[in-house]
Amino acid sequence: MGLRPVPCNLCKTDDSRLLLRVKRSQDHFTLRKCRRCGLVFLNPRPESEDLARYYAEHYDYDGFRRDRESLINRCRGDLDWIRKFKPKGSLLEVGCMYGFLLALARDAGFDCHGVEISKKVATHAREELHLDVHAGALESAHFPEGSFDVVFMSHVIEHLEDPLGALEKTVSLLKKDGVLLLKCPNFDSLMARITRHGWWWIAPPEHLYHFTPRSLGKSLGRAGFRKVTVETSRGDLSYLRYLTVGILKLLPVTKGFKARYRATIDATPDHLSQRYLLSAYNACGPLVRVIHKLRLGEEMLVVASMEHEGPSG
Repeated sequence: MGLRPVPCNLCKTDDSRLLLRVKRSQDHFTLRKCRRCGLVFLNPRPESEDLARYYAEHYDYDGFRRDRESLINRCRGDLDWIRKFKPKGSLLEVGCMYGFLLALARDAGFDCHGVEISKKVATHAREELHLDVHAGALESAHFPEGSFDVVFMSHVIEHLEDPLGALEKTVSLLKKDGVLLLKCPNFDSLMARITRHGWWWIAPPEHLYHFTPRSLGKSLGRAGFRKVTVETSRGDLSYLRYLTVGILKLLPVTKGFKARYRATIDATPDHLSQRYLLSAYNACGPLVRVIHKLRLGEEMLVVASMEHEGPSG
């Protein structure tokens, strides 16, 4: 896999410092932090052609379909979040995968459209769920300007080669009173700080950028959003369970024990692991509330609009 150096996506400079070295299979990657704006990104990173080939050969799209019930439940929560800001209207989901959220939103009265980089997955959404889904990047989709009341992105922006460009495109696609709802990992989270190299969401080469509330806010402002709010949450419990694997890497236990623990985690059905984790999570209620007040949760929940008074709804 060929690697090439890249400048900071936000301030376009080459002034960065080494932050972490990460090994993935036989490949070695480095995360660097921009000295000027604080954005953390994979640098050097794979060529665009190598990334496309990697996704085609290694990214587990089918895993999302195998866990359909859990994914649809997550989509119901996402739809509830969307409807807090826009109870109806035109909705664009960027990175819509198999289209489960869009199908639920269509049934709830939204005019739904999607963008999905995987041609195979986009075809499923079109042919099986009869959705309007563009196969390709957001920048190549030919939607008229000012088309959408809501643009939704869930764990997409960290994958993009040009996140600022995607956010600028989003501004052009939203109506004047439209809203962007965005979820992504929080590189400033407590668990990211504790586990460092073992943090589940570092995930090279899929994740090219690692945002904090501050750096994401800067990117949104640069793109043209005027009102931005950032909260944090625990993140998806199906991912949260792997954070325990990251913590285990820091402890003085044998490699054999770590391997057996990881195998157990992989073999535990989602509904069981989520039940145990949710019980443990709820038991730590006061601490959790402090973590989220300090915006140190695993996942960022972002609401951005172009109106100073914020999203309507």
